[in-house]
Amino acid sequence: MTVDPKPEWRQILGDVWRIERDFFYDANMHGVDWDDMKVRYGKLLDNAVTRSDVNFVIGELIAELNASHTYRGGGDIDDGEVRNVGYLGIDWELSNGAYRIRNIITGAPWDLEVRLPLSQPGIKMTKGDYILAVNGEPLDVAKAPWASFAGLAEKTVELTVNSKLTMDGARNVAVPTFRMYNPDGTWFKEGYGVDPDIEVIDDPAQLARGSILSLSEAYWR
Repeated sequence: MTVDPKPEWRQILGDVWRIERDFFYDANMHGVDWDDMKVRYGKLLDNAVTRSDVNFVIGELIAELNASHTYRGGGDIDDGEVRNVGYLGIDWELSNGAYRIRNIITGAPWDLEVRLPLSQPGIKMTKGDYILAVNGEPLDVAKAPWASFAGLAEKTVELTVNSKLTMDGARNVAVPTFRMYNPDGTWFKEGYGVDPDIEVIDDPAQLARGSILSLSEAYWR
């Protein structure tokens, strides 16, 4: 069967408009001129070239109602290739024309589910080390450092590292990366990148002032 997408998209938008008209809890449509919305967003649909464009128009139409829990999604979506970035759990800085480690994020020592890459046993990398290459390819300072890690999420990469800005004496270190997001854009693992400062309140003076024996609030640094 051959389907002409343009008429199909117009039918989809019409169905969405009609369903909201017939089943929205407020017959007054939150004061919105719903007939006018059909005309206005119908014109926008003329510029749609993909099913994702159609979903965007549908979302904007529904948003006119200013109501929560009114979602749209799905359809014949042609998604592009997903190349999750591999993360090391560090802050980068550009120094002397090269990328180096400004800070290593360690995570919470009590959280057994979160072990950031550079905190793994045997990986001897420190603050101030230059990362000169990834899998043998030099880092391009004209790009963001994580551009060299595209498609390398949850893979072991070979980093060329040196405390000085030179390949002489540099060493290669195998490091497992992690990914920050799932393919659908949701968080893969909450806790990555969090460096909490947690303190047990057990000081008698504090307890005398009314504090309870507890863990204090965790702060984001």
